[in-house]
Amino acid sequence: MFPHSNGEERGLELQLMNCNPTDVESKIPRKSEAKLSENQPKYNKRGIYFTLLSVLSSIMVVAVWKWNPSLPSAEVITLRSAFATVMTLCLLRKNGEKSVRKLFNTEYIITGIFSSLSIILYFVGSRSLSVSEATTIYATLGIFNGIFGLLFLKEAYPVIERVLGGACFVGVVLIVRPPFLFGEDKQPIELEESLMPRYIAGLVMILSTALWALMQIMMRRVKNQGNTFAVIFQNNFVMTLLCVSFIIMKGDFQTLTFEGYLTSFLLALGNMSITYTIIRALEYEKASVVGLVSYSEIIFAMLVDILIFHSFPSFLTAVGMSIIIASCLFLIKKAA
Repeated sequence: MFPHSNGEERGLELQLMNCNPTDVESKIPRKSEAKLSENQPKYNKRGIYFTLLSVLSSIMVVAVWKWNPSLPSAEVITLRSAFATVMTLCLLRKNGEKSVRKLFNTEYIITGIFSSLSIILYFVGSRSLSVSEATTIYATLGIFNGIFGLLFLKEAYPVIERVLGGACFVGVVLIVRPPFLFGEDKQPIELEESLMPRYIAGLVMILSTALWALMQIMMRRVKNQGNTFAVIFQNNFVMTLLCVSFIIMKGDFQTLTFEGYLTSFLLALGNMSITYTIIRALEYEKASVVGLVSYSEIIFAMLVDILIFHSFPSFLTAVGMSIIIASCLFLIKKAA
């Protein structure tokens, strides 16, 4: 047996295995390719689709709410929350949840408080801000979701999601064109309607957005700890208590007509659909991604304006819509 060099020995072994060096080396991924694969985030299609369903449900709720603006707001919201509480309780019973005590899990209650306070603060802050200003501030939800997901759930918040979040925020600014950036609104707010200075109202809106983001973080945290409808129950139960307390303090209850009851029932269905689809979305996808896809809500609102009210977007609005649509389509393509 003659001695061979290391290269000759390796060549002989490869010949015995009936393969060549390129066949073996091709199976070993290059470091650059492996690193590139690791850096590309993978998105879940179901999470994105459930988020889109939540957005559509939200548009439906807005349409029903605008159906008859003369209806008493406090009474309609109270009845809506009560309807949703009862319907959710029935669904829980049907799914085999017989213990009411389990519905008052500490994290469920905290989730309900976050969502209820967020809604209340939103209405309070929006009274002293224009709609475009309130919408612009609320558009920071995706950013809050990414930050809170990173802090509390240790979820990855890659650079691409941060860039898309910033791009979507720019798109929203171009669409709503807030007065503090683009000049005064065509319909400025009357002084007597303002409840607080503008900068305080802005801080209230930011707090409302942060609480809604925390509510979504809590939903994702408890996703595997109980029935999905338990969270929806707490959202509506807490809201009912707060609304009833407000009416008692106000000392005046207005009787609703059949249209008021029907509107409240439809709002309850829409509210359950929004919450359920958001919970399911957070089961499949991170809060930062859900926040990004939620920017598409303003796109559907624009489509309703065009198809129903024949109100066409301006050039800047079209640019903003294009940015948001492109960002959402990018995420959906990544999920495919």
